[in-house]
Amino acid sequence: MNFPRPASARWLVLLTLASLAAFPLRSVSAKKSPPANGMIAYQSTEGGNGFTNDIYVMDADGKHPKRLTNGPTADDVAPVWSPLGNQIAFLTDRNGSGYEIYLMNADGSNQRPLRSAAEGGPVLGSNVEWSPDGTKLKFINFGRVYVVKTVASGEDNGGGAVSATADAFDSEASWSPDGSKLLVVSSCSCGGSPDLYVANVDGSGRTRLTNTPGFEATPRWSPAGGLIAYEADRGGRGIYVANADGTHEHLVSGAVGSLGAVAWSPDGSRLAFRSLDGGVYVVKTDGTGLALVSSEPCSGGDIFWSPDGTRIGFNDSGAGGFYDTFVVNSDGSDRKADNYTKTKRADEFACSWQKVLTQ
Repeated sequence: MNFPRPASARWLVLLTLASLAAFPLRSVSAKKSPPANGMIAYQSTEGGNGFTNDIYVMDADGKHPKRLTNGPTADDVAPVWSPLGNQIAFLTDRNGSGYEIYLMNADGSNQRPLRSAAEGGPVLGSNVEWSPDGTKLKFINFGRVYVVKTVASGEDNGGGAVSATADAFDSEASWSPDGSKLLVVSSCSCGGSPDLYVANVDGSGRTRLTNTPGFEATPRWSPAGGLIAYEADRGGRGIYVANADGTHEHLVSGAVGSLGAVAWSPDGSRLAFRSLDGGVYVVKTDGTGLALVSSEPCSGGDIFWSPDGTRIGFNDSGAGGFYDTFVVNSDGSDRKADNYTKTKRADEFACSWQKVLTQ
């Protein structure tokens, strides 16, 4: 049975409609909010013997560290969050056969090796990176790029080398945003300098993008896929940006130079990198807006962004000689970096920031 709505309720509805008319709702097609900042995964020697690492996570503000792996003699390193933020890939030597690729859930449960049914053994390698859809992993092993599916142990993961020729020595690679291609640093095993190549994910269609006496390193595909960024030696080390086909290469790091790490902001508008003197800088893709964002130097390792693009993380050894993880505002508004780990006699390294997907 339907009851008549009270007069007060009718007035409430009319007032609400009037408010909506005065302040129209934003269209549902408006730009989506960036992913929220989840936990930071990292390796640390804090709980071991000072030489072996375990995998930890901490909150986005550096609080509540939690140990996920606990091997007294095993070295667990290089954690990488999956795109969905529900798994972590990492490397471990716990089985004594070299650094194997392991997977675990976000809370540290279900730690299991990634096995190759085709080769009948563990998957060994480094430079591990998830495909954008989270169904595959890319890694380097003995100068070859490999791609494997992240399937259950013992199942056929379809693993295969993406390297095209026997004389190629691949050292780094980066996924395209659509997961169809890889940007590869490769050199001739006879001693040639490294150059950039692009190849289909199955190894076909490998095309050379650079051919210079100097090296190229740390390649990174832009989030939208139209640009690539990398470090190169052109009579001095610097960060360069080019079209995805290698054309229109231009220097963006200016006179400060570079020393390894480079990372795209989540929206693809800026790059963060480590300068020759260890400064953490950000710059726009056309080379404008170059700015120092941290008074704390970056003394090694990768630079990584928070998923919402407001913070940048890096590692520094400081006066005590032990590495800690620091985080600073990406807009340069406060150059004082926050020390997130502050362990006195332990090293923290190899960080990865979890994306928290929003509807």
